[in-house]
Amino acid sequence: MRSELKNLIRNDYTVIPNSVLKDLSLSSQARFLYCVLASKPDDWKFYNDHLASEIGCSVDTLRKYLGELISAGWLEKQEGMRVRGKFTPNKYTLKATKITVSEKTRHGKNPTRKKPGIEQEVLKLRSNIEQEVFNTYSQNGEKSPFLGSEGEKLKLGEFSAPNQEIPEKGVFDYWNSKPGLIHHRNFQKFKKHISSQLKLYALEELKQAISNYSLVLNDDKFFWTYKWTLHQFLTQKNAIDRFLPGNFNEKDYLRREFKGRQEGFEQEVDFSEYDKPDVIDE
Repeated sequence: MRSELKNLIRNDYTVIPNSVLKDLSLSSQARFLYCVLASKPDDWKFYNDHLASEIGCSVDTLRKYLGELISAGWLEKQEGMRVRGKFTPNKYTLKATKITVSEKTRHGKNPTRKKPGIEQEVLKLRSNIEQEVFNTYSQNGEKSPFLGSEGEKLKLGEFSAPNQEIPEKGVFDYWNSKPGLIHHRNFQKFKKHISSQLKLYALEELKQAISNYSLVLNDDKFFWTYKWTLHQFLTQKNAIDRFLPGNFNEKDYLRREFKGRQEGFEQEVDFSEYDKPDVIDE
């Protein structure tokens, strides 16, 4: 039996594209949601719980129907962003014609907000790590390893990871680990001089020179009267050379009573070649 429908709707009506009602990729509930959204005024503001109550479903189910419309191309979504500590509202655009695949991928972009790829996630993670490292180094009066010599931000892969030893820092920490030496707190004040010496000597050579200097300074059987700061040890003429592994001989620094002979280190070393130790800001 044939049926007929007479449409008497004239005023206060909603225009619905026939194609959306015929789109079998949508559930009947998603098509109903489209009709409800089409009945709302332009720039209509809503909360998900209120809209879910209006169409008789839960908020999670509403999100499912919205997702259907977005995936099918009938609805476009622009997610809110964080601005000054607050999130802006999500923005939806109801389409009169279905967005095709070519339109979605036009210029290599999708109208909907894309999930961040691995590169964005890495950059975000690096940013968080940088901030933590920067805070830690700042508290110690030091410069973050993520910054170059001129303070510029290093590119990904160029910076020294926090768990890698910075050679200059290794020398500085080794000096501070030796008892009896004048210890320092501010690494940055010594980094330039340490770096200069690392161009002339290997890291282990500098550490051994520091160790030999600490030995003759702290043991009473050795004759040595100059107690230098790290700055002076690095800049005094022949100071480092004298204590290098290939040049240093303990017997040369023994006091007379330990040498068992009259000529001693006191007469062999010309202390005038060294400046009198002074006090510098640690």
